[in-house]
Amino acid sequence: MRGERVEFGWCEGASECPVRQGVSGADAETEKILASDRRPLRVLLIEDSEDDVLLLLRELRRAGYEPEHEVVCTAGGMERALDRGRWDIILSDHSMPAFSSFAALELLRRRGLSDELPFILVSGKIGEEAAAAAMKAGAHDYVMKDNLTRLGAAIERELRETEVRRERRRAERRYRLMFEQSPLSIQIFSPDGRMLSANRAWRRLWGVEPEQVAGYNVLEDPQLLAGGVMPYIREGFAGRAAVIPPVRYEPDRTIPGVSPVSYRWVRAFIYPVVGEEGEVQEVVLIHEDITETREAWEALREAERRYRSIFENAVEGIFQSTPEGELITANPAMARMLGYASAGELLACVKDITGIYADPGRRDEFRRLVEERGSVSGFELRLRRRDGSEIWVSLAGRAVRDASGKVVGYEGTLGDITGRKRAEEALRQSEELYRSVVEQAQENIMLVDLETRLILQSNPAFRRTLGYTEEELRGMSIYDIVAHDRRSIDWNIERIKSSGRYSPGERRYRRRDGSLAYMEVSVSVISYDGRDAMCVVAHDITGRKRAEEELRESEERYRAVVEQTAEGLFLHDPETRRIVATNRAFRRMFGYTEEELRGMSIYELVDDTPENVELNIRRTLENPDYYYVGERRYRRKDGSVLEVEGSGGVIYYAGRRVICSMVRDITERKRAERAMREIREAERRRISRELHDGVLQDLIYTLQSMQVEQHLSGGGGEERERQIDALRRAVEGLREAIYELRSGEMAERPLIRSVEALVELHRRRTPHREVRLAVSEDFPADLSGPAVAEIARVVQEALANVRRHSEAGLVEIGLHVEGEEAVVEIEDDGRGFDPAASGGGVGLVGMRERAQSLRGRLEVESRPGEGTRVRLRVPLSALSGLPASSRR
Repeated sequence: MRGERVEFGWCEGASECPVRQGVSGADAETEKILASDRRPLRVLLIEDSEDDVLLLLRELRRAGYEPEHEVVCTAGGMERALDRGRWDIILSDHSMPAFSSFAALELLRRRGLSDELPFILVSGKIGEEAAAAAMKAGAHDYVMKDNLTRLGAAIERELRETEVRRERRRAERRYRLMFEQSPLSIQIFSPDGRMLSANRAWRRLWGVEPEQVAGYNVLEDPQLLAGGVMPYIREGFAGRAAVIPPVRYEPDRTIPGVSPVSYRWVRAFIYPVVGEEGEVQEVVLIHEDITETREAWEALREAERRYRSIFENAVEGIFQSTPEGELITANPAMARMLGYASAGELLACVKDITGIYADPGRRDEFRRLVEERGSVSGFELRLRRRDGSEIWVSLAGRAVRDASGKVVGYEGTLGDITGRKRAEEALRQSEELYRSVVEQAQENIMLVDLETRLILQSNPAFRRTLGYTEEELRGMSIYDIVAHDRRSIDWNIERIKSSGRYSPGERRYRRRDGSLAYMEVSVSVISYDGRDAMCVVAHDITGRKRAEEELRESEERYRAVVEQTAEGLFLHDPETRRIVATNRAFRRMFGYTEEELRGMSIYELVDDTPENVELNIRRTLENPDYYYVGERRYRRKDGSVLEVEGSGGVIYYAGRRVICSMVRDITERKRAERAMREIREAERRRISRELHDGVLQDLIYTLQSMQVEQHLSGGGGEERERQIDALRRAVEGLREAIYELRSGEMAERPLIRSVEALVELHRRRTPHREVRLAVSEDFPADLSGPAVAEIARVVQEALANVRRHSEAGLVEIGLHVEGEEAVVEIEDDGRGFDPAASGGGVGLVGMRERAQSLRGRLEVESRPGEGTRVRLRVPLSALSGLPASSRR
């Protein structure tokens, strides 16, 4: 199996299909860091296209996997790949020059791997009939290469389903193993009484194969009815478990067609298998061969009848001894207990009973108690057997006295309690383990009496979850803490009683403060202090339920807002540039259906260059909370163009990061703006014509007349000079007003052209001043539109201020880009002023208002005698109609 860092090579066995087996390059360390966070996936790629292999590997990594892969494109290559390694999944192209998906599926079928190894068809072009045929041939799913986004989900699902199939086969094998290897005879019947199967122990017990009794129906067996066991069997078929008393099967009282060599004693158990709806699906009949046990019991009874001696046949050991401890008599049970063949052998070997005490001091304690009390029972001690091993016994004895009261001996019985002592030790260890596990468990655990419904015990986790102390919970009933009606609780308890184990699922519990805790509950019946109790294990899922509820409410709010808003909303993947979701307003706005839009590229909608689209996507990702795109043009389904105003932000959708864009139809608004602009331009041109042809001409005529008169009269004094200067200034002011009225054309011209026109006008009007214009190479060449006209008016106002107030000799205008902002600077070497002291005139206030309307800012730097610098900064995103490629 090849790893990730291998070079480009050829598919094994097919020299005509070069593919890449892994990744290499300078970013290996970065790839290792990213790979450490991914889940390993061993994938066999059946593909003959290098590009498709790279796309599949990239999609697997994007889905959270670190693929360990090998690429093949022939049957031989696939055979060798299957021999070399164990694969998690196979991704296969449909049709290749030397191989196909059908051939690959047939190869898997021959090797018995069809159900063991998931097979996903990944094809670029495949018809529905071919896809259906591949699925019938054994493919588990298919994914189109132009929509690999669902590949990760398909792999996750198939891996999970494959594991389920494997677990189901393992469970079936375990069941078959237990069924066949069980020492108990097991038969399985259908609900109507027909025998379906039987295990090896059944065949061995009855000496017959199931085929020999084909058609046998246990409910129609007259011999069982005659034996009196039919009511028990009918109980099982009615859905109730039953225990059939021991029955002796003789050669003429067996299953029809079967003649065992000798009779057998059996004890039978019948259990119904009940479905979820309460119906009986199967009935299991279990026979326990107790022939040997029964025969031993009968032999013991025969011995009792023969000997009629409690002493000889007592289960416990019986002895008598002298006061000094010499063993006088002992029964066979005691001899066996101590490892002797007979009582005679015991008496011959053990002269002093003290010799068999593992702790001799216990003998003196027994004598003292007997003499004080007369008799002792339940005195536990250890005895040494003949082979040196030790056993625990329970001693009951008394002192034998003569007529004078003198102790003449002792007699007693010994019961072997070694098994019980071992069980007690095991129980003690089990109790300690239980306490340790329960007390330290994070799960909530409590014990409830099945009959009284009272809480018997609870662990610290349970008490912390509900807020009770141990004393408060002890004595409370389950009705006090389970937030369900009493009838539902009782119904569940009855089911627990009948099945012994039950998982009610999610339940609500009341905390001490009255709030509710959500739990996932499973219950089993255990024995506690000699009574049945429910062991309740509850997993607290309150946090998960709260998160699910919040998610559901959030989803509902999101759906309500998205579907009811008048603005068009659409989500698109920033990686694939594909649309993943839209709202009703968006589909109505552009005339598409939801299915048509899903998966459509954003380039198909936006009526702009791909470079400009990419620029807006990049800016949105850099400003994930909110980004104003501005005015854009989109294409409808019918080919018409829709003018919109757009904005966007980054959100998470279906576990991935997408861009949520909102568009507002401004077609009517733009049409109205153009109409109003045309009306305003026409009115400005009319007013400028009237001012130019009327008022301006009259003022010029008057000025010229006064100048001629002054010249002819040889000077008219200071007053006449002031009048002429005032009239000259009025003419200049009126000319500026007429130009400003005609400057509406700036909205239709690029910004650079408008600034160049303003500079040229300034040169003509102030020939004694030097004016310089510098435009950087990165400044957009064809920046135009209403927003651009606002920038030109700021430049126009700044130049007017220079002419009127600065007395400057040099003016410099600069246009350049800083980051994502367009910057315009107007600097002069005039007399300057104090911006804080002046407060700003009407012109400066107007420039600031224009800057704010463009979401920009105006910076004014000036000091008396040091000139003035006006700097306007405007975000490029606020200037509509900006192509990303129009940089000079």
